[in-house]
Amino acid sequence: MNKKAYLVGGGIGSMAAAAFMIRDGKMRGSDITILEAAAVPGGSLDGCGNPEQGYSMRGGRMLTFDNYECTWDLFKSIPSLTAKNKSVLDETIEFNELYRSASKARLVDRWRGKVPVTSMGFSMEDRAELLKLSNADEDMLGSSNITDWLSPPFFETAFWYMWSTTFAFQPWHSAVEFKRYLHRFMLEFTRIETLGGVKRTIFNQYDSLVRPLHDWLAAEGVCFAMDCTVTDFGHEMVDDMFVVTAIRCRRQGMAEVIEVRQGDLVFFQNGSMTDASSLGSMTSAPGPLSKIDSGGWKLWEKLALGRPEFGNPAVFNSCIAQSSWESFTVTLKDPAFFRSMKDFSGNQAGTGGLVTFKDSSWLLSVVLPHQPHFPGQPEDVQVFWDMPCFRTGWEILSPSPWLIATARKSFASCAGTCASTLVRSLKRFAFLAACPTSPACSCRAHTATGRCQSREIPKTWLLSASSLKLQTMSFSPSSILCGLRRWRSTSCFASTARCLPLRRTTSRRWSCLKP
Repeated sequence: MNKKAYLVGGGIGSMAAAAFMIRDGKMRGSDITILEAAAVPGGSLDGCGNPEQGYSMRGGRMLTFDNYECTWDLFKSIPSLTAKNKSVLDETIEFNELYRSASKARLVDRWRGKVPVTSMGFSMEDRAELLKLSNADEDMLGSSNITDWLSPPFFETAFWYMWSTTFAFQPWHSAVEFKRYLHRFMLEFTRIETLGGVKRTIFNQYDSLVRPLHDWLAAEGVCFAMDCTVTDFGHEMVDDMFVVTAIRCRRQGMAEVIEVRQGDLVFFQNGSMTDASSLGSMTSAPGPLSKIDSGGWKLWEKLALGRPEFGNPAVFNSCIAQSSWESFTVTLKDPAFFRSMKDFSGNQAGTGGLVTFKDSSWLLSVVLPHQPHFPGQPEDVQVFWDMPCFRTGWEILSPSPWLIATARKSFASCAGTCASTLVRSLKRFAFLAACPTSPACSCRAHTATGRCQSREIPKTWLLSASSLKLQTMSFSPSSILCGLRRWRSTSCFASTARCLPLRRTTSRRWSCLKP
């Protein structure tokens, strides 16, 4: 009787595992079953929508050809959906030969100026501390935070602004994960200011990676059990080993038990970086969710209870205030914004990558991908993506010349109508910056906190406690914005043992506030 394989979770990890078992392990696709709670595969690597109601995606992964060896080794075997007789890897290589990444406006300051980034802005102390952290043993790093190893001035360097927005790091995140990224992406030190190593897919990553892989797996006979939530594993202990004997699940609301025979394989993709997501609208902010709504972690928590060999999920998901994040997708029906950004940045859409407004109270980054970004997207429709690093709880006490008459809102509380103002502000910001003969008028944008007042430099920022909100956004005026606030609980947010908000004071020191 043939060995069978069951994969819990329908994200890119499980789909890749199934493909490798077929291609390299010579398993029959009909002996592989993927169990997924959602209605579509791909997990966090998603993308959907239409030009009328707006497109939406919860972000993309930064890809390079110098890393992700397994990813590209897999996709050299997966046929493209858009190019006949070519693999996904072939079409991606050709696309990136045509549209090379070479950002000319990686960082932008409050004066609408492109920040010179040929230097990382390090002092000798910064260099010494960064080298010490990167060489530290992981046992020594333990559960420490990045702030335990790097002094406050480091977080004002051009390097930190670029590295943190590229890889979504916050100062209070895990020092271990920060070190791992430094090592894995060491080559990016040489080109972080241009994002020259970043490679992009033709469309969004759901349509360019997930769909071709799904279609190939389905053609090989792999069974996709959608709307199927695994709730528990039946098991027995054999020679002190945890051996799964059954998979208990709810498929389309009906309880079901899948028998697992001796020799069968069970793969469990634990946790989720977009668990407890919610989507807002033009008139309402994304609904507040809590850990109770976190279905993606329950099985791992149950499995790890009393079994330390299965890890500690609480390290990743116990402090929502330090791991939640948001993004929004903008669907435009007017090319003016793209034209203004091209004139300002010097980059055609799809060649610049992140443009980070480093003095924005949200530390806002904008990405204008090559168009069309979705299959079937009309020529007169443009789509771009945006992510703030700070979503709520910041009290900005310094003047920002390009932020005047600011609305007293946090990003977390914004509905689509609020965020559409931001799009108009960015358009005006880019237009004025691209026209040096124009009067230096300030534009409107939203601050990321409830109070806004003037103060002299040095800046004083206060990060107050965040509520248990896991949300996202959606909006549009002549634009339609769809977005997502979600709870990101991946390992780069692993150090949450000290779940206290942080304060950066005028003395430029970080300290914990009393709960």
